[in-house]
Amino acid sequence: MFFGKGAVMFFSDIHTHILHDTDDGPKTREDMFEMIKAAYDSGTRLICATPHFAPTFFGDNREASDHSFRVLCEHCKENYPDLEIFYGNELYYRHDCISWLKNGLCRTMSDTGYLLVEFHVK
Repeated sequence: MFFGKGAVMFFSDIHTHILHDTDDGPKTREDMFEMIKAAYDSGTRLICATPHFAPTFFGDNREASDHSFRVLCEHCKENYPDLEIFYGNELYYRHDCISWLKNGLCRTMSDTGYLLVEFHVK
């Protein structure tokens, strides 16, 4: 998408449950590939995959998330070379969640000092 003289506009998605078989996102690899295609076709060129980190709800999904992220990166490298893919988590806030960060269990946004946090709302 373009606007102005030669300026390129694109979208960034920093909160997406796009990794398959890790949380409440896509269940299959094919669904994940369809989601990435839809995002790309709509002008998204930067995505941060943020699977839930909530062990009480989704169990320890780190291994499944890592595998799915590798699959997604390889797919994007082959099909969408100008799409940047980053990795993080959506941390479910609770009294002991800081220890998950300190122990390296939960990922920050692309290894930065930023974190996506989900709060329980009644």
